[in-house]
Amino acid sequence: MITALTQNVVDSLNAGVFTQAFTAERVYLPVYDTKDENGLKVSVYPSELDQSLLNRAAVQNELSVIVLVQKKVTAATEVDDLVALLEEINTHLRQNSIDGGNWMNAEVITIYSPEHYQQFNVYSGAVKVTYLNAETR
Repeated sequence: MITALTQNVVDSLNAGVFTQAFTAERVYLPVYDTKDENGLKVSVYPSELDQSLLNRAAVQNELSVIVLVQKKVTAATEVDDLVALLEEINTHLRQNSIDGGNWMNAEVITIYSPEHYQQFNVYSGAVKVTYLNAETR
């Protein structure tokens, strides 16, 4: 269930039009190797699955995925562009339906990571998106 939703988020992002081109990937361990990678990397991975009783016959699922944007940067203006891209991704996921769940909320959990920027010159920003669905018990 959450794996399929995560893949559907990847597919939606890859079908979207953004100011910067990227190909999102579904991963379990989002690693950005500063020696091997210089381009924009968008990783999508499952985060949480909370279930609660909806009624006698159904369970409500809250499924969360994280979209992580990373790129090696050389100037602060690039960080501005990547923050804007993170906002675009957030808006795209809110405005477009995803098979397997209805958008519930989103939280930008990291606008940027000062540690990654200072130590590695890498922008890292993430948004956690939560979807709802229901299933019979």
